[in-house]
Amino acid sequence: MKKILSALLLATVVSASALAQEYKGSLLYDVKGDVKEMKVKSKNPLARYAKKLKFADNGQRINDYMTYNDAGLPIGYGMNLGGKVRTLKVEYDASERPSVITMSVDGAIMRIENVYEGDRLASRRLSSPVGTRETVWTYSDEKRDAHGNWTERRVSETVTDSDPSKSGTETYTETRRITYR
Repeated sequence: MKKILSALLLATVVSASALAQEYKGSLLYDVKGDVKEMKVKSKNPLARYAKKLKFADNGQRINDYMTYNDAGLPIGYGMNLGGKVRTLKVEYDASERPSVITMSVDGAIMRIENVYEGDRLASRRLSSPVGTRETVWTYSDEKRDAHGNWTERRVSETVTDSDPSKSGTETYTETRRITYR
Protein backbone atom coordinates (compact mmCIF):
# COMPACT_ATOMS: atom_id res chain seq x y z
CA MET A 1 0.00 0.00 0.00
CA LYS A 2 2.87 2.35 0.86
CA LYS A 3 4.43 1.73 -2.60
CA ILE A 4 1.11 2.45 -4.33
CA LEU A 5 0.71 5.74 -2.44
CA SER A 6 4.30 6.72 -3.27
CA ALA A 7 3.72 5.94 -6.95
CA LEU A 8 0.48 7.97 -6.97
CA LEU A 9 2.22 10.91 -5.29
CA LEU A 10 5.07 10.77 -7.81
CA ALA A 11 2.60 10.60 -10.72
CA THR A 12 0.74 13.61 -9.31
CA VAL A 13 3.94 15.65 -8.98
CA VAL A 14 5.07 14.74 -12.51
CA SER A 15 1.62 15.55 -13.95
CA ALA A 16 1.48 18.88 -12.12
CA SER A 17 4.90 19.92 -13.40
CA ALA A 18 3.90 18.99 -16.96
CA LEU A 19 0.72 21.06 -16.64
CA ALA A 20 2.71 24.00 -15.31
CA GLN A 21 4.88 24.11 -18.46
CA GLU A 22 4.62 27.48 -20.14
CA TYR A 23 4.90 27.66 -23.90
CA LYS A 24 5.90 30.52 -26.18
CA GLY A 25 3.85 29.47 -29.19
CA SER A 26 2.92 33.03 -30.11
CA LEU A 27 6.59 33.93 -30.80
CA LEU A 28 6.35 31.99 -34.05
CA TYR A 29 3.77 34.55 -35.21
CA ASP A 30 5.73 37.67 -34.16
CA VAL A 31 3.51 38.40 -31.16
CA LYS A 32 4.39 38.51 -27.49
CA GLY A 33 2.46 38.71 -24.26
CA ASP A 34 -0.38 36.71 -22.75
CA VAL A 35 -2.21 36.24 -26.06
CA LYS A 36 -5.62 34.60 -26.19
CA GLU A 37 -6.43 35.08 -29.88
CA MET A 38 -4.99 36.69 -32.99
CA LYS A 39 -6.74 37.51 -36.27
CA VAL A 40 -4.81 38.68 -39.36
CA LYS A 41 -6.03 40.32 -42.58
CA SER A 42 -3.48 40.26 -45.38
CA LYS A 43 -2.82 39.46 -49.05
CA ASN A 44 0.32 37.59 -47.94
CA PRO A 45 -0.30 33.81 -48.20
CA LEU A 46 1.94 33.11 -45.19
CA ALA A 47 0.00 35.58 -43.04
CA ARG A 48 -3.32 34.17 -44.25
CA TYR A 49 -2.22 30.75 -42.98
CA ALA A 50 -2.33 32.30 -39.51
CA LYS A 51 -5.48 34.34 -40.14
CA LYS A 52 -7.11 33.19 -36.88
CA LEU A 53 -5.12 31.59 -34.08
CA LYS A 54 -6.08 30.78 -30.51
CA PHE A 55 -3.70 30.16 -27.62
CA ALA A 56 -4.30 28.20 -24.42
CA ASP A 57 -3.65 29.69 -20.97
CA ASN A 58 -0.19 28.06 -20.99
CA GLY A 59 0.81 29.81 -24.26
CA GLN A 60 0.51 26.77 -26.51
CA ARG A 61 -1.42 27.27 -29.73
CA ILE A 62 -4.77 25.45 -29.66
CA ASN A 63 -5.06 22.59 -32.21
CA ASP A 64 -1.30 22.65 -32.66
CA TYR A 65 0.91 19.79 -33.84
CA MET A 66 4.04 21.61 -32.75
CA THR A 67 6.82 20.11 -30.66
CA TYR A 68 8.29 22.42 -28.01
CA ASN A 69 11.72 22.40 -26.39
CA ASP A 70 12.37 22.56 -22.61
CA ALA A 71 12.28 26.38 -22.71
CA GLY A 72 8.76 26.26 -24.20
CA LEU A 73 9.82 27.41 -27.68
CA PRO A 74 8.12 25.80 -30.70
CA ILE A 75 10.81 23.88 -32.59
CA GLY A 76 8.94 21.97 -35.28
CA TYR A 77 6.70 19.14 -36.30
CA GLY A 78 6.51 16.18 -38.63
CA MET A 79 3.26 14.63 -39.86
CA ASN A 80 1.62 12.77 -42.68
CA LEU A 81 -1.55 14.50 -43.89
CA GLY A 82 -3.43 12.97 -46.78
CA GLY A 83 -0.39 11.00 -47.87
CA LYS A 84 1.86 14.09 -47.90
CA VAL A 85 4.75 14.22 -45.44
CA ARG A 86 5.02 17.70 -43.92
CA THR A 87 7.76 18.94 -41.64
CA LEU A 88 8.64 22.24 -40.04
CA LYS A 89 11.82 23.18 -38.18
CA VAL A 90 12.39 26.46 -36.32
CA GLU A 91 15.78 27.95 -35.41
CA TYR A 92 16.15 30.86 -32.98
CA ASP A 93 18.59 33.72 -32.53
CA ALA A 94 20.19 34.58 -29.17
CA SER A 95 17.11 36.69 -28.26
CA GLU A 96 14.76 33.67 -28.72
CA ARG A 97 13.26 35.08 -31.92
CA PRO A 98 12.55 32.76 -34.86
CA SER A 99 15.43 33.38 -37.28
CA VAL A 100 15.01 30.52 -39.78
CA ILE A 101 11.94 28.40 -40.47
CA THR A 102 12.37 25.44 -42.80
CA MET A 103 9.24 23.78 -44.20
CA SER A 104 9.03 20.66 -46.29
CA VAL A 105 6.13 19.03 -48.13
CA ASP A 106 7.05 15.66 -49.64
CA GLY A 107 10.70 16.69 -49.78
CA ALA A 108 10.17 20.11 -51.43
CA ILE A 109 11.93 22.50 -49.04
CA MET A 110 11.07 26.15 -48.44
CA ARG A 111 13.19 28.34 -46.20
CA ILE A 112 12.05 31.51 -44.44
CA GLU A 113 14.66 33.85 -42.99
CA ASN A 114 13.58 36.59 -40.58
CA VAL A 115 15.59 39.81 -40.24
CA TYR A 116 15.15 41.93 -37.12
CA GLU A 117 15.92 45.59 -36.45
CA GLY A 118 15.92 46.06 -32.70
CA ASP A 119 12.77 44.42 -31.35
CA ARG A 120 10.83 44.43 -34.61
CA LEU A 121 10.65 42.03 -37.51
CA ALA A 122 11.90 44.18 -40.39
CA SER A 123 11.72 41.69 -43.26
CA ARG A 124 11.14 38.07 -44.15
CA ARG A 125 12.68 36.18 -47.10
CA LEU A 126 11.12 33.03 -48.58
CA SER A 127 13.18 30.84 -50.88
CA SER A 128 11.30 28.37 -53.05
CA PRO A 129 11.97 24.63 -53.14
CA VAL A 130 13.92 24.65 -56.39
CA GLY A 131 15.54 28.06 -56.07
CA THR A 132 13.65 29.54 -59.01
CA ARG A 133 11.65 32.03 -56.92
CA GLU A 134 12.35 34.25 -53.96
CA THR A 135 9.90 36.51 -52.12
CA VAL A 136 10.92 39.25 -49.71
CA TRP A 137 8.42 41.04 -47.46
CA THR A 138 9.67 44.31 -45.97
CA TYR A 139 7.60 45.85 -43.15
CA SER A 140 7.24 49.56 -42.34
CA ASP A 141 4.86 52.21 -40.95
CA GLU A 142 3.82 50.01 -38.05
CA LYS A 143 1.13 50.87 -35.53
CA ARG A 144 1.59 49.06 -32.22
CA ASP A 145 -0.62 48.24 -29.24
CA ALA A 146 0.20 48.70 -25.54
CA HIS A 147 2.02 45.32 -25.53
CA GLY A 148 4.38 46.38 -28.33
CA ASN A 149 2.81 44.12 -30.97
CA TRP A 150 2.06 45.52 -34.41
CA THR A 151 -1.62 45.92 -35.26
CA GLU A 152 -1.18 47.50 -38.68
CA ARG A 153 1.81 47.71 -41.02
CA ARG A 154 2.76 48.47 -44.58
CA VAL A 155 4.16 45.54 -46.57
CA SER A 156 6.34 45.75 -49.65
CA GLU A 157 6.36 42.32 -51.31
CA THR A 158 9.08 41.76 -53.89
CA VAL A 159 9.07 38.60 -56.00
CA THR A 160 12.13 37.57 -58.00
CA ASP A 161 11.40 34.68 -60.34
CA SER A 162 13.49 32.89 -62.97
CA ASP A 163 10.70 33.98 -65.33
CA PRO A 164 10.99 37.80 -65.33
CA SER A 165 7.29 38.17 -66.23
CA LYS A 166 6.44 36.73 -62.77
CA SER A 167 8.74 39.15 -60.92
CA GLY A 168 7.67 42.45 -59.40
CA THR A 169 6.86 44.46 -56.30
CA GLU A 170 3.48 45.05 -54.68
CA THR A 171 2.63 47.17 -51.64
CA TYR A 172 -0.32 46.59 -49.30
CA THR A 173 -1.41 46.91 -45.67
CA GLU A 174 -1.73 44.07 -43.15
CA THR A 175 -3.81 44.37 -40.00
CA ARG A 176 -4.27 42.13 -37.03
CA ARG A 177 -6.41 42.14 -33.94
CA ILE A 178 -4.95 40.62 -30.80
CA THR A 179 -7.00 39.67 -27.76
CA TYR A 180 -5.10 39.30 -24.50
CA ARG A 181 -6.03 37.50 -21.28
